[in-house]
Amino acid sequence: MTSILIVEDERIVARDLAEALECLGYQVVGAAADVHAALELAAAHQPSLVLMDVRIEGEVDGIETANVLRSRFGIPVIFLTAYADDDTLSRAKHSAPLGYIVKPFKSAELRGTIEMALVRHELERKLREREHWFATTLRSVGDAVLAVDPNGAVSFANPVAEQLLGAQSDELAGRAVEDVLQLFDEQSRAPIPNPVSRALKDRRATDLPNGVALARSGRELPIEDSSAPIVDDGGELLGAVMVFRDVTEKRREQLRTALNYRLTALGTLVAGVTHELSNPLSALFGVSDLMRAELDQLGAEPSPAQVGSRLERLRELNGVMDEASRSLGGIVSDLRLFSAPQDDELELLDVRASLETAVRRTSSLVRQRAQLVLELEPAPPVKASSRRLVQVFINLITNAVQAMSVEKRKTNQLLVRLDTAPDGSARISIKDTGVGMGPDVVRNIFDPFFTTKPLGEGTGLGLSISHGIVRSFRGEISVVSEPGVGSLFVVTLPAGRVAS
Repeated sequence: MTSILIVEDERIVARDLAEALECLGYQVVGAAADVHAALELAAAHQPSLVLMDVRIEGEVDGIETANVLRSRFGIPVIFLTAYADDDTLSRAKHSAPLGYIVKPFKSAELRGTIEMALVRHELERKLREREHWFATTLRSVGDAVLAVDPNGAVSFANPVAEQLLGAQSDELAGRAVEDVLQLFDEQSRAPIPNPVSRALKDRRATDLPNGVALARSGRELPIEDSSAPIVDDGGELLGAVMVFRDVTEKRREQLRTALNYRLTALGTLVAGVTHELSNPLSALFGVSDLMRAELDQLGAEPSPAQVGSRLERLRELNGVMDEASRSLGGIVSDLRLFSAPQDDELELLDVRASLETAVRRTSSLVRQRAQLVLELEPAPPVKASSRRLVQVFINLITNAVQAMSVEKRKTNQLLVRLDTAPDGSARISIKDTGVGMGPDVVRNIFDPFFTTKPLGEGTGLGLSISHGIVRSFRGEISVVSEPGVGSLFVVTLPAGRVAS
């Protein structure tokens, strides 16, 4: 049952009011004639509502008493008065009453005002709880949160935002967001348009580009940000919010990760080079010793028959040295391409012509292991080097063929397809029906010196070099593979523009 406290210094009015309330089904917990009695009864009974005469006896009137009740107990108040002058109304308004009844009043009017006041009080209580919940949540999050009103004045800043901006909430409140949030490009040092102001203007969420720093008291803090407008269900703009974070530690971690990756790649590179060079170098050292022995014997046995056999042996050893030297030259050439790709002059060229050249040069190898399927559709010209593009296609076709066994030559299939991707780029797809690769292999397939071939049958540089060449043409190369099914390599190259 709704309990009501009456604060009225006229006893007859208080008694009549109590009788009317009880007739309406309310519980009257007491009647007070001054502020002290009102506070004692309120503390003892915690009523649902107080009916307060604006003018009561004592130094403190009803309006000031209502302020004390509201601040100390959170009890809603409805004012009763026979006076409705402007000054009284103005003072009463600032005490946030939930109703105002001018005496004399009718029972129906009294009931309606009380019920509306109780409903409003409950709604305001839930709203305060919701606001407190949101404010507590925003203060607890690890990112900085800064909110502004529709005019761009700061209305909220959580502790992380206070720390990053170097000011407390009360110092930030009401200030223009452009004054408290000053951003600039780390490379050009040019100011960045305020993202919160942009969110207010454009009414859409925005993210800061990479490489933006926050200027604060002579310090620079690299940040990441997301800003969005705050709009109610009716589409009215209520303000905007920006969530941002200091990414200094994130950048340090990225640098550490990049360094670790480089060190790992360097270790792989050294190990690969050591292995690949050891075989031909061993052959050269061994053949050198054999040739020295043959020459020594040739000098000791000058007969024509023995000279002829020794010369033949030296020719064989020379052939081994030549083969080992060519192997070393190939490795050095691949390393040169990997470490410092040649800067060929780029030209606008037809991808189909380069692809057909690669297919023609590998046709003999393809015939030994698979059936070739060509699907060459129209594709845009690209800006590239013909020689290096052919090299990429030959590498991909050769790898695809080598993934298929000779025994299944009649059922193996190599698909070479050229078409136009949805974004307008030229797309080259090379698909085989070979052994395929698992996720661990696919993840490292473009790393230098990574190979699945037996020792001595590949340097592991072909795909890495191809990847670098494609990226130098501003293209992309990707792979999808499944063990026992096959692999699909896809190269996409942006359409080139004809010089005007």
